[in-house]
Amino acid sequence: MTRRSRLPMVMKPNLTKNDTVTKRFHRIRSRRFVAGLVLFFLAERGLRAEPWEAFFYGDLSLRGYETRQLVPGQDDAGISEENVATADRFGWARLALSSDLTYADRFHALLTLRARARWGAKNHSDLLEGDVAQGWIEWMNIGFSPGSLTLGRQTVGFGNGLALSDEGNEWLYDAVRGTWDAFPLVVEVVGGRTAACSRDTAVDRFYLLNVQYTMERFLAHHLEIYQGVFDRDDDARPVLFGARNVWFDLPAWMAELEGACEFGERPGGGALAAWLLDASLTYRPPVAETRFHTTARYTYASGDPDGTHEFVDLMNSDQWGRVFKPRLGNIHIFSLNNTFTLSEMWQAGLSGFYYMQDRAGVRNASRPGYESDGYAWKTDGRQRELGTEIDVFINCNVTAELAVRMHAGYFWAGSAYAAGKDAMDVRMEASLAF
Repeated sequence: MTRRSRLPMVMKPNLTKNDTVTKRFHRIRSRRFVAGLVLFFLAERGLRAEPWEAFFYGDLSLRGYETRQLVPGQDDAGISEENVATADRFGWARLALSSDLTYADRFHALLTLRARARWGAKNHSDLLEGDVAQGWIEWMNIGFSPGSLTLGRQTVGFGNGLALSDEGNEWLYDAVRGTWDAFPLVVEVVGGRTAACSRDTAVDRFYLLNVQYTMERFLAHHLEIYQGVFDRDDDARPVLFGARNVWFDLPAWMAELEGACEFGERPGGGALAAWLLDASLTYRPPVAETRFHTTARYTYASGDPDGTHEFVDLMNSDQWGRVFKPRLGNIHIFSLNNTFTLSEMWQAGLSGFYYMQDRAGVRNASRPGYESDGYAWKTDGRQRELGTEIDVFINCNVTAELAVRMHAGYFWAGSAYAAGKDAMDVRMEASLAF
């Protein structure tokens, strides 16, 4: 059947081969335009059905510090322990602004801008700086699966474990992170490098694999296995293997055990072989009104007395004393932590730590923490006892937005140090969320 033209016969053009090709091209382009309109309509309907969710928030924190026998890290403006003031008082201020965007359980993006200021310190120069604390985008439920992919500046940490924990989100990395969250199995693979604005560490690039499995068994409640490869600034490339397990989690008792080993090449050559062991037992009274728990803990980290043979300093949280802040190498740590929830407004805690070298040596056994200093002095090389520390904290949630915190810690230096080298750290903090 012949298709009837809409134009009179006298006006029908005499089409050449090239005109026919052009007409066919415009017909295809018109079809794509119509398809684009359909896709736009479907996307618009999807946006209405699953709208974007955006949140904008921030927090402002002010801190005042008073310290004794604590000094900054070796890289802080060239300051060393020979020319520091061992008593100091200074202030910190931090402002963070965040934008959090989510679309249809498919995409999640976060941008956090941070400004920090420090003033009044003898051991530090005054500081005023700003940076991108976090900036990442996450593709969730890829292909309707439990998989996700996160790209950008982010924190990396796995629970409250020994080697790979990050309780305060203090470590920042420019990284790619893949997650397969099919409970009870969770698998995460991370690769990246330490962000320039993060706290000092010898690690430059790294790769991590973390596998977690949760089960309802008495002696194997939550099993976690991890592996990592680290490229350090000093050309060493240690490899880490470890496992952590919550042996049982009962209404009143919980036990945890973690072990890890690290091997590879030492800085400057030679074989590296380091070991970690962490064991804890927690008691939580089953009476709801009590709201109290206590944890007894033992931690061991191998290492040479001179500090050249110890675990890589990557993501260890400051959970072994906020004054002494020990390095995880050539050390035994015994601790007892108590936490009291007095009411929804008040919480308090009391912790005690005892530190001892595995073998006597001359070294700096303390590690400066985030926005804080480390113990100033080196061991004498003859005695093993490092010292004892008591920490106290009180939190007051004045409102849902305003909180006031006080922390005080005192470190009694052991026989491995000269007399009169006790240390102290007292800080007051007020934080406002908006």
